[in-house]
Amino acid sequence: MIPAGKMIVLWDTNDKQQITKLAVEHISHQPASTHALPNSAGSCNMGWLEENPIDNPIGLFSYLATSCGFIDRQTAMHALRQFGKVEGQSWVKEILSRSGEDEQDE
Repeated sequence: MIPAGKMIVLWDTNDKQQITKLAVEHISHQPASTHALPNSAGSCNMGWLEENPIDNPIGLFSYLATSCGFIDRQTAMHALRQFGKVEGQSWVKEILSRSGEDEQDE
């Protein structure tokens, strides 16, 4: 599990700014991942895990889901599972369960 204070979210978008790929990694893995996934947020940002309601895992997922959206449901569910790699994110399991999704990527 990745500590929330050390997580980084990396993603790529299409021409419509919809998320096509997303990965959640430990911040120490950022340099190796940014070539394929050029957008990032999380512990790389000032104020992460402070007072702003978007500067935490559930806030960031919500922001990305509503401001960008995902190219399709499969990408959205994969992104959700990626956030499940972060410690203390019980909301991921709850959403997957309510969505009728398996906890593992197919």
